[in-house]
Amino acid sequence: MATIVWQRAVADGYNVTIDTGGARHTVHFTSTPTTAARDDAIDSLERRITDTIAAETVVESEEILNPEEEDDGVPEQ
Repeated sequence: MATIVWQRAVADGYNVTIDTGGARHTVHFTSTPTTAARDDAIDSLERRITDTIAAETVVESEEILNPEEEDDGVPEQ
């Protein structure tokens, strides 16, 4: 779960910076969001981060479990 580090108005809208277990991300809004809109945006960002990490883990696992054989230039028969 993300922790809000800070949130404040900026020149072109409103920024919310969150910490997701050591990594910080800033969500920018064009105006001050409602609490519900802010929370929805944070939840959406967390889901995308989790999905990305999961997809990368699957790819890495597949590469470990199914290493590609070196291509020696000779077609398989």
